[in-house]
Amino acid sequence: PYKEIKKLIPGCILEIDLNTMTKTVHRYYSLPENKELIKGKNDILEKVDVLLHDSIKKRMISDVEVGAFLSGGVDSSLIVAIASKYTDKRLNTFSITYEGINDFFDESEYAGFVAKQNNTNHHFLKIDFDKVFKELDLFIYQLDEPIADSSVFLNYYLSKYTRDYVKVSLSGLGGDELFGGYNRYQAFLLSKWLKHVRFLKNLNVEFLGSKRTSLVGNTIRYIQKLLNSVDKKPSKTYCNIISYIKLKECNIDLKSYNLSEVLKYDIREYMNNNLLNFTDKMSMAHALEIRTPFLDYRLVDFSFSIPDSYKTTAFNKKILLKELALRYLDKEIVYRRKQGFSAPVEIWLKREGYKKIKDRINYDILSFFLEKNFIDKTLYEFFNQNKDRSLEIYSFIVFSKWYEINKKFMEVENERFSFNNNPII
Repeated sequence: PYKEIKKLIPGCILEIDLNTMTKTVHRYYSLPENKELIKGKNDILEKVDVLLHDSIKKRMISDVEVGAFLSGGVDSSLIVAIASKYTDKRLNTFSITYEGINDFFDESEYAGFVAKQNNTNHHFLKIDFDKVFKELDLFIYQLDEPIADSSVFLNYYLSKYTRDYVKVSLSGLGGDELFGGYNRYQAFLLSKWLKHVRFLKNLNVEFLGSKRTSLVGNTIRYIQKLLNSVDKKPSKTYCNIISYIKLKECNIDLKSYNLSEVLKYDIREYMNNNLLNFTDKMSMAHALEIRTPFLDYRLVDFSFSIPDSYKTTAFNKKILLKELALRYLDKEIVYRRKQGFSAPVEIWLKREGYKKIKDRINYDILSFFLEKNFIDKTLYEFFNQNKDRSLEIYSFIVFSKWYEINKKFMEVENERFSFNNNPII
């Protein structure tokens, strides 16, 4: 949103000739195109195992002690299990638990189990949400740009806590994007068939109770999201799946229901502009270095030699990586329900209540992108109709708070912000 600040395209460097001030952009890495697929699953498993071991081993090299984030999910648990083999000390591991919140989002039990199995020195950080939302300014200021991912403040506080023990930490980022771990990949593949069943597009199941805080409610939410997303064009379908607000325009270039193309899109856009963006900023706010073994370029390159059917199908996900994980982790960890590193925002919003939440929303700045009636409708559906609109409302709050923090620069620096009506995903 800043007129005079631009980002480099991922995988590029900018060279400036100091004599002529000529600027040249050089690309040093691109995601592989049209790689020949490997057929033998056993050969693939062995290769991924070797590459992941080598990647983790290299990232354990340090002048200071290296720790690891441990959520209890497959990705971080697999990294911890392997990393424990490359240290003479007990590996320090770190995870989050919630105070006064139901256990639907809390993975601490699984993290504790993996820590015990691998004999790590495990640390739990209890998150107090009353404190978190009083301190929104802290991490929104560090972001520089508005990112309304609920994992942002989890990373902020976990990084702060981790830095008390170690200066470097491993992270499981990248496992989902390389090996097909998100529910939206299954939804995308299902939509290929659902687009032919016309009556489903108008089917409404939200009256059954769409919410993120229970297994049933979350399943209903997924189903409704999928039904609302189906379009004749695969690019439009995926754009609908990943957007909280249905967009009129969509710039995703997908010509078929090819999973690899979707994974590449998420690595280029979602991984770079969201996950790696806020992870780096939240960790560097506390001088903590994060290392991501799954994003070793050799492993990334090889992952696109793996057939899509070994990654995700319409009814199963992260197939191959889970098979690999069984070599190091118990079946109960590998095949448990995926929760993801996210926060129970819905519970907090409901607890705060309609008036307090509405007071946090800046209608003036949001009007650049959204109609006031849409904002009010979203609030009404959430508080009065029990529909899941928590992340939309949270994005309203984050964007409003980001604007308030930066507004003084706008006034002092003669409008250095560039607001327009481009869609925000």
